[in-house]
Amino acid sequence: MSPFTQNIKKVQFIDMWNNYKHRFVVNEECNFPDYVLVNDELAMNEAISEGVPDNIIKVAGHPYFEKIIQKSHFDSTASSTVYYIDQPIENFYQNKLGFTEEDLINHLIELNLENIYYISHPSRSLVESFPQIPSDKVINASEVNLSPNKCSVLGFFSSLMIEYYLMGIPVASFNSRGSKNLLPLVRNGIIKELYDKEDILSFIKESQTERYLPPKNPFIGSRDKIMSILKGIS
Repeated sequence: MSPFTQNIKKVQFIDMWNNYKHRFVVNEECNFPDYVLVNDELAMNEAISEGVPDNIIKVAGHPYFEKIIQKSHFDSTASSTVYYIDQPIENFYQNKLGFTEEDLINHLIELNLENIYYISHPSRSLVESFPQIPSDKVINASEVNLSPNKCSVLGFFSSLMIEYYLMGIPVASFNSRGSKNLLPLVRNGIIKELYDKEDILSFIKESQTERYLPPKNPFIGSRDKIMSILKGIS
Protein backbone atom coordinates (compact mmCIF):
# COMPACT_ATOMS: atom_id res chain seq x y z
CA MET A 1 0.00 0.00 0.00
CA SER A 2 1.34 3.43 -0.92
CA PRO A 3 2.26 5.72 2.02
CA PHE A 4 0.29 8.42 0.21
CA THR A 5 -2.91 6.49 1.03
CA GLN A 6 -1.99 6.01 4.70
CA ASN A 7 -1.88 8.36 7.64
CA ILE A 8 1.92 8.38 7.73
CA LYS A 9 3.99 11.57 7.73
CA LYS A 10 6.05 11.73 4.57
CA VAL A 11 9.33 13.67 4.37
CA GLN A 12 11.56 14.14 1.32
CA PHE A 13 15.12 15.44 1.65
CA ILE A 14 16.38 17.12 -1.54
CA ASP A 15 20.16 17.03 -1.24
CA MET A 16 20.97 19.06 -4.37
CA TRP A 17 19.83 22.33 -5.91
CA ASN A 18 17.71 21.22 -8.85
CA ASN A 19 14.52 19.46 -10.00
CA TYR A 20 12.63 20.52 -6.90
CA LYS A 21 9.10 19.95 -8.23
CA HIS A 22 9.87 17.58 -11.11
CA ARG A 23 10.90 14.74 -8.78
CA PHE A 24 7.36 14.63 -7.36
CA VAL A 25 5.65 14.31 -10.73
CA VAL A 26 4.59 10.83 -11.85
CA ASN A 27 2.36 10.32 -14.90
CA GLU A 28 1.80 14.08 -15.02
CA GLU A 29 0.42 14.01 -11.47
CA CYS A 30 2.22 15.86 -8.69
CA ASN A 31 2.26 14.21 -5.25
CA PHE A 32 4.02 16.26 -2.61
CA PRO A 33 5.03 14.75 0.74
CA ASP A 34 4.03 16.42 3.99
CA TYR A 35 7.42 18.11 4.22
CA VAL A 36 10.30 18.85 1.89
CA LEU A 37 13.73 19.43 3.45
CA VAL A 38 16.19 21.54 1.45
CA ASN A 39 19.82 22.57 1.91
CA ASP A 40 19.61 26.35 2.30
CA GLU A 41 17.61 29.49 1.54
CA LEU A 42 18.66 29.45 -2.12
CA ALA A 43 17.15 25.97 -2.49
CA MET A 44 14.03 27.07 -0.60
CA ASN A 45 13.46 30.09 -2.85
CA GLU A 46 14.13 28.10 -6.02
CA ALA A 47 11.79 25.31 -4.90
CA ILE A 48 9.01 27.82 -4.24
CA SER A 49 9.57 29.42 -7.66
CA GLU A 50 9.20 25.97 -9.27
CA GLY A 51 5.86 25.41 -7.54
CA VAL A 52 6.66 23.54 -4.33
CA PRO A 53 4.28 24.91 -1.64
CA ASP A 54 6.18 27.15 0.76
CA ASN A 55 4.33 25.81 3.80
CA ILE A 56 5.87 22.32 3.42
CA ILE A 57 9.48 23.45 2.92
CA LYS A 58 12.02 23.46 5.74
CA VAL A 59 15.69 24.46 5.51
CA ALA A 60 17.63 21.55 7.01
CA GLY A 61 21.25 21.96 5.89
CA HIS A 62 23.35 19.10 4.51
CA PRO A 63 25.01 16.62 6.92
CA TYR A 64 27.47 15.26 4.35
CA PHE A 65 28.75 18.71 3.41
CA GLU A 66 28.96 19.59 7.11
CA LYS A 67 31.22 16.56 7.59
CA ILE A 68 33.51 17.67 4.74
CA ILE A 69 34.00 21.08 6.30
CA GLN A 70 34.75 19.67 9.73
CA LYS A 71 37.52 17.46 8.29
CA SER A 72 39.15 20.26 6.27
CA HIS A 73 42.18 22.36 7.18
CA PHE A 74 42.40 25.85 5.75
CA ASP A 75 46.03 26.90 5.52
CA SER A 76 46.16 27.63 1.80
CA THR A 77 48.76 30.08 0.59
CA ALA A 78 49.01 29.23 -3.12
CA SER A 79 47.70 26.74 -5.65
CA SER A 80 50.07 25.19 -8.15
CA THR A 81 48.23 22.33 -9.88
CA VAL A 82 45.02 22.81 -11.88
CA TYR A 83 42.37 20.08 -12.14
CA TYR A 84 39.61 19.93 -14.74
CA ILE A 85 36.51 17.97 -13.69
CA ASP A 86 34.89 16.33 -16.67
CA GLN A 87 31.14 16.11 -17.30
CA PRO A 88 29.44 14.71 -20.43
CA ILE A 89 27.58 17.96 -21.10
CA GLU A 90 26.95 17.32 -24.77
CA ASN A 91 25.52 13.84 -24.15
CA PHE A 92 22.89 15.13 -21.73
CA TYR A 93 22.20 18.68 -22.93
CA GLN A 94 23.44 18.77 -26.54
CA ASN A 95 24.05 22.51 -26.99
CA LYS A 96 21.09 23.72 -24.93
CA LEU A 97 23.37 25.36 -22.35
CA GLY A 98 25.23 27.37 -24.94
CA PHE A 99 28.43 25.38 -24.49
CA THR A 100 29.76 21.84 -24.20
CA GLU A 101 32.70 20.37 -22.33
CA GLU A 102 34.77 20.62 -25.49
CA ASP A 103 34.76 24.43 -25.22
CA LEU A 104 36.50 24.39 -21.84
CA ILE A 105 38.82 21.54 -22.82
CA ASN A 106 39.94 23.40 -25.95
CA HIS A 107 40.58 26.57 -23.92
CA LEU A 108 42.74 24.63 -21.48
CA ILE A 109 44.71 22.93 -24.26
CA GLU A 110 45.28 26.26 -26.00
CA LEU A 111 46.59 27.75 -22.74
CA ASN A 112 49.20 24.96 -22.70
CA LEU A 113 49.30 24.76 -18.93
CA GLU A 114 52.14 22.70 -17.50
CA ASN A 115 50.57 21.58 -14.23
CA ILE A 116 47.07 20.53 -15.30
CA TYR A 117 45.27 17.21 -14.94
CA TYR A 118 41.93 16.09 -16.33
CA ILE A 119 39.66 14.11 -13.98
CA SER A 120 37.60 11.63 -16.01
CA HIS A 121 33.86 11.19 -15.62
CA PRO A 122 32.93 7.59 -14.67
CA SER A 123 30.69 7.24 -17.71
CA ARG A 124 33.39 7.46 -20.36
CA SER A 125 37.03 7.43 -21.39
CA LEU A 126 38.23 11.00 -21.62
CA VAL A 127 41.17 10.01 -23.81
CA GLU A 128 38.90 8.30 -26.34
CA SER A 129 36.42 11.18 -26.36
CA PHE A 130 39.09 13.87 -26.63
CA PRO A 131 42.32 12.49 -28.13
CA GLN A 132 43.82 15.98 -28.08
CA ILE A 133 44.29 15.56 -24.31
CA PRO A 134 47.66 13.95 -23.44
CA SER A 135 46.92 10.54 -21.90
CA ASP A 136 49.43 11.09 -19.08
CA LYS A 137 47.35 14.07 -17.95
CA VAL A 138 44.12 12.06 -17.48
CA ILE A 139 43.28 10.57 -14.08
CA ASN A 140 40.27 8.97 -12.40
CA ALA A 141 38.47 10.69 -9.53
CA SER A 142 39.37 7.77 -7.25
CA GLU A 143 43.07 8.51 -7.83
CA VAL A 144 42.78 12.13 -6.77
CA ASN A 145 43.66 13.35 -3.29
CA LEU A 146 43.36 17.11 -3.52
CA SER A 147 44.94 19.38 -0.91
CA PRO A 148 43.70 22.91 -0.17
CA ASN A 149 47.14 24.46 -0.52
CA LYS A 150 48.21 22.58 -3.62
CA CYS A 151 45.60 23.02 -6.36
CA SER A 152 42.65 24.78 -7.96
CA VAL A 153 39.65 23.27 -9.77
CA LEU A 154 37.81 24.11 -12.99
CA GLY A 155 34.56 22.53 -14.10
CA PHE A 156 30.90 23.11 -14.83
CA PHE A 157 28.37 22.09 -12.14
CA SER A 158 29.59 18.76 -10.77
CA SER A 159 28.79 18.03 -7.12
CA LEU A 160 32.51 17.33 -6.70
CA MET A 161 33.08 21.05 -7.13
CA ILE A 162 30.94 21.74 -4.06
CA GLU A 163 32.95 19.23 -2.05
CA TYR A 164 36.27 20.71 -3.16
CA TYR A 165 35.08 24.23 -2.40
CA LEU A 166 34.09 23.18 1.13
CA MET A 167 37.53 21.59 1.53
CA GLY A 168 39.07 25.03 0.96
CA ILE A 169 40.15 24.58 -2.67
CA PRO A 170 39.70 27.44 -5.17
CA VAL A 171 36.91 26.48 -7.58
CA ALA A 172 35.47 28.19 -10.66
CA SER A 173 32.62 27.26 -13.02
CA PHE A 174 32.64 27.58 -16.81
CA ASN A 175 29.40 28.79 -18.43
CA SER A 176 28.06 30.77 -21.38
CA ARG A 177 27.19 34.43 -20.87
CA GLY A 178 23.56 35.07 -20.01
CA SER A 179 22.78 31.44 -19.19
CA LYS A 180 21.64 30.20 -15.78
CA ASN A 181 24.53 28.45 -14.07
CA LEU A 182 23.54 25.02 -12.76
CA LEU A 183 26.08 25.18 -9.93
CA PRO A 184 24.51 26.64 -6.75
CA LEU A 185 27.85 28.10 -5.64
CA VAL A 186 27.59 30.52 -8.57
CA ARG A 187 23.91 31.29 -8.07
CA ASN A 188 24.69 32.09 -4.43
CA GLY A 189 27.41 34.49 -5.56
CA ILE A 190 30.10 32.45 -3.77
CA ILE A 191 32.50 31.46 -6.57
CA LYS A 192 33.50 32.91 -9.91
CA GLU A 193 31.88 32.16 -13.24
CA LEU A 194 34.22 31.92 -16.23
CA TYR A 195 33.27 32.56 -19.85
CA ASP A 196 36.42 32.51 -21.96
CA LYS A 197 40.12 31.78 -22.07
CA GLU A 198 41.04 35.11 -20.49
CA ASP A 199 38.76 34.47 -17.51
CA ILE A 200 40.29 31.01 -17.05
CA LEU A 201 43.84 32.33 -17.09
CA SER A 202 42.95 35.12 -14.66
CA PHE A 203 41.38 32.66 -12.20
CA ILE A 204 44.40 30.34 -12.37
CA LYS A 205 46.83 33.19 -11.77
CA GLU A 206 44.81 34.46 -8.81
CA SER A 207 44.62 31.02 -7.24
CA GLN A 208 48.40 30.64 -7.60
CA THR A 209 49.33 33.99 -6.11
CA GLU A 210 46.61 35.06 -3.67
CA ARG A 211 45.83 33.60 -0.27
CA TYR A 212 42.61 31.61 -0.45
CA LEU A 213 40.31 32.28 2.50
CA PRO A 214 38.27 29.44 4.02
CA PRO A 215 34.65 29.30 2.84
CA LYS A 216 31.70 30.30 4.94
CA ASN A 217 30.23 27.31 6.72
CA PRO A 218 26.49 27.26 5.92
CA PHE A 219 26.01 23.64 7.00
CA ILE A 220 27.21 23.64 10.61
CA GLY A 221 24.56 22.06 12.81
CA SER A 222 22.85 20.21 9.93
CA ARG A 223 22.49 16.93 11.82
CA ASP A 224 20.97 18.58 14.86
CA LYS A 225 18.68 20.69 12.68
CA ILE A 226 17.36 17.65 10.81
CA MET A 227 16.75 15.72 14.02
CA SER A 228 14.92 18.68 15.48
CA ILE A 229 12.72 19.00 12.38
CA LEU A 230 11.90 15.29 12.37
CA LYS A 231 11.01 15.31 16.07
CA GLY A 232 8.80 18.33 15.54
CA ILE A 233 6.74 16.73 12.79
CA SER A 234 6.50 13.19 14.17
